[in-house]
Amino acid sequence: MSTELQDQSQRLPRKTLMITLGCLTASLFVSFFDQTAITTAIPTIGSDMKNSSLINSWTGTSYLISNTNFQLLYGRISDVFGRKQVFLFSLLCLFVGNLVSGFANNPTLLFVFRAISGLGGGGVNCLVMITFSDLLTTRERGKYFGFVAVSTALGNGAGPLIGGVLTQDASWRWAFWISCPVCIACSVLVIFFVPLKPVTGSLTSKLKMIDWAGFLFSMISTVLFLVSISGGGDSWSWNSAVFISLIVISGLGFFAFLYSEMKLASIPMIPLRLFAELHRAILFAMCFMMGWAYFVDIYYYPLYLQNLRGWSPIMAGVIQLPATCSSSIFGVFAGFVNTATGRYVECLWFGGAMWTLGVGLKIMFQMHSSVGLLVGANLVQGLGIGFTFQPTLLALLSHSDAADRSVVTGLRNFFRCFGGAVGMIISGLIFRSTFKSSMETFLTDNSTLILNIIGKPSIMRSLDDSIKSKVLHSYLQSYKIIMIILTALSGVMFLVSIVTKDGKDTNCEQQIEDQPVFEVAESSSNLSINEIAEVIETKSDTIDPKRSKVSLRENGKSD
Repeated sequence: MSTELQDQSQRLPRKTLMITLGCLTASLFVSFFDQTAITTAIPTIGSDMKNSSLINSWTGTSYLISNTNFQLLYGRISDVFGRKQVFLFSLLCLFVGNLVSGFANNPTLLFVFRAISGLGGGGVNCLVMITFSDLLTTRERGKYFGFVAVSTALGNGAGPLIGGVLTQDASWRWAFWISCPVCIACSVLVIFFVPLKPVTGSLTSKLKMIDWAGFLFSMISTVLFLVSISGGGDSWSWNSAVFISLIVISGLGFFAFLYSEMKLASIPMIPLRLFAELHRAILFAMCFMMGWAYFVDIYYYPLYLQNLRGWSPIMAGVIQLPATCSSSIFGVFAGFVNTATGRYVECLWFGGAMWTLGVGLKIMFQMHSSVGLLVGANLVQGLGIGFTFQPTLLALLSHSDAADRSVVTGLRNFFRCFGGAVGMIISGLIFRSTFKSSMETFLTDNSTLILNIIGKPSIMRSLDDSIKSKVLHSYLQSYKIIMIILTALSGVMFLVSIVTKDGKDTNCEQQIEDQPVFEVAESSSNLSINEIAEVIETKSDTIDPKRSKVSLRENGKSD
């Protein structure tokens, strides 16, 4: 049985390329829109289901757990089955998950259905990034990945606003359903207008190439780890048999995963050699911290605006727009900087510093902070996000070989989502614990009221004046603790970015910089089409037209 993967990189005519990239970014918009549209609906959902504490923590976490686990599989499975087929499957999962989420009538069903949406959203995010890399040269990626940043930012910005409008004027269920027709439209566009290279081979041979054991062990390890810490100190004590058992099984699953990748898998889901290079490992760590800081903020900021300030879901969505606008604009700008200079680390340094400053400003929030401070903090934070998100992926690709492109992209998304899931769980535990402890200092004989407030924070503003201000102050202090943690995390991300360096160009130009273009085919039997095309573009100014005819060969065969 052959264990060789087929190169799916290709060069498209400019018009076809632009249509293809447009279809992909439209799908990415839907994914991020779905991810954030429910953030302004969560307080209402928690109130309707009479369990705000659980809804606040697990609506986002269930999505991220599913999203995280399948990131590892999507990169490799798209290598085996082809990008287009896996992409369409992801859109189907996103459609089904959102459709049934809108019909959920209890927290358990909602979490299960959001996990289905996470399965789809994770695939869309991963496959868009991988396909962009397939179709674009290293030189082009910076520019076009800037438009990925726009699509991402627009989805993140439009989601809370439109979700807030639908929640306030219709029903929170429409925050899920609104994405369904768009998923259908994107699927039609991908089927008819995205000419991705198919992968040949029988279904049986393709199934045998997937590292199923590695996927199973990784899922056992990550899911049980997240479940164990999510219930720690609440559903079970930290020294209980349940917690210890889950952690032990999770650890065994992790070591089984490592053994499978080193000894059993013919095509490992994650080649462990990817972690041997220091700067690539640092960038993966940054992705983890980035996901923690990003996802926790987008879920907790609406809680401050609605539960503490008493603003409507629509107003909460409007206040979040500045971060979207600035991250969109500066994401594009960062992309052009990357393209023009071929460098990424300076963007990461600047982005990390601005992200830390923006989140740090949120520590200053009070009960009646001015709109100017709220908007200003979001603008600065959005500036940092714009200069960090896509340049991180570009920097990782510059440290990686073309053959590892899909796996590296999947790993980047895995660490970002895993960081988000861990961050959401730990932040939920800290928030509930500090909020409860603070209220117990002045509600000493009213544990029922404390539990009611934690379960439904919207009742805070209807309490008697004698305790209302104290409860609101306790909520504010709990929110500030979360922001302090995010500020520290962003600061570490900034400090770590300082020691990173730009990687070697993946186009391998350094290997053949002294060769004439007409010799490229003879010296590049292991390069992809995009890599060879980049060399030709770079040397185009010195080509003798009479000698420029080349026979591009991929994997030693004529193309």
